[in-house]
Amino acid sequence: MASTTRSAPVGRAAGAPRALPEVVEVVPASMPRRLAGAFVDGLLILALVALVWSQVAPSGAPVQVRIDAQTGERIIIGQSLFNPDWLSVLTFAVAAVYFIVFLAVAGRTPGGWAVGIRCIRADTGGRPGWSASTRRWLVILGIPAVIGLLPVIGSWAWLLTLVVAVTPLADRSGRMQGIHDRAAGDLVVYDR
Repeated sequence: MASTTRSAPVGRAAGAPRALPEVVEVVPASMPRRLAGAFVDGLLILALVALVWSQVAPSGAPVQVRIDAQTGERIIIGQSLFNPDWLSVLTFAVAAVYFIVFLAVAGRTPGGWAVGIRCIRADTGGRPGWSASTRRWLVILGIPAVIGLLPVIGSWAWLLTLVVAVTPLADRSGRMQGIHDRAAGDLVVYDR
């Protein structure tokens, strides 16, 4: 069991003794619970991306390809600006907003809520905040997504996300902190 210190809000009169911080026992979330929450979040992100894509991408836009008989050059007529590359950009943006906003504002994502886990600051026990949420997202998803754009190694970038996701298993302190947890200075704990 890990513990964290949380300062209780205390209104004190001038000269009154300072209240000692409240010590709260927390239990680190298990790896299966964390992975289940991530799976739920992945499904929700896919649903959000599909919803947004269905609204912004043109449906059934005709594309014609003509080949110049003399030069052999292909001429594409009616090509949509919404090619599959834009789908990757949209997925990247939706995932960033989803994870950063939910963690900063609520301390958990909908997937974390569904499986009963929460992300807290290791030093105070409070919500992670914007900076920590952004660092956490960059380490586990942001940097691997950018690496995914590189020509040769890009198609293997998902392995980096997988390795980072399971690093809590290597934590010998009993706090189940992965690389992304340490970068953000937070813990993932049971909430129920």
